[in-house]
Amino acid sequence: MNTQRGLFLDLDGTLAASLGVMRGVYDRFLASHGCIGTTDEFDSLNGPPLNEIILRLHAAHGLDEDPAKLERQYKGFVIEAYDEVEPAPDAGRLLEHAHKTAWRCAVVTSNDETLARRWLARHCLETMCDAVVGDTAGRPGKPSGAPYLAALALTDTQPDISLAVEDSAQGATSALAAGIPTLMLTCYGGECLPGTQPVESLSDVLKRIAND
Repeated sequence: MNTQRGLFLDLDGTLAASLGVMRGVYDRFLASHGCIGTTDEFDSLNGPPLNEIILRLHAAHGLDEDPAKLERQYKGFVIEAYDEVEPAPDAGRLLEHAHKTAWRCAVVTSNDETLARRWLARHCLETMCDAVVGDTAGRPGKPSGAPYLAALALTDTQPDISLAVEDSAQGATSALAAGIPTLMLTCYGGECLPGTQPVESLSDVLKRIAND
């Protein structure tokens, strides 16, 4: 029986303190089309892949341009802004401890995989990650379990003894669908999804795995 455990971390809002930067991207994108966003709408877009975000915004705001062109524009704004994103508190300590104690670590994100890897490398975190699963054409994104199933396969880990850490309901739904016990960050004021366990910070996650 496979006894290898994995630690799977979402990127935006979990490993990366990026929600403020991503809100700026959302506002900039809508403003470029003469529209104004809302906090509720932005929060609802935390989790799904970019193509789904664009389809939702296209429908909600009656945008005239082709969704593929809008997606390229939005992605360009994300790439420009991502240099401002810093790691969440204790992100490095958590990955370092997990790496040293035989957890296999993976980042599971709806963000672009190349962008995620570049960010991890810039903050000296990439060498502590065994895999990065990003938004990939042809594979369903969160809340489907497909991204986490891909992470399990890449790390050769057993789902029921692994842990996922998410900050959104869609991300947590994805991890649970893959059979992974899921910790949900509550520091942003969101409600804890049924079936998940609440944690306040990555420091609490570190304490959790240190005791396992």
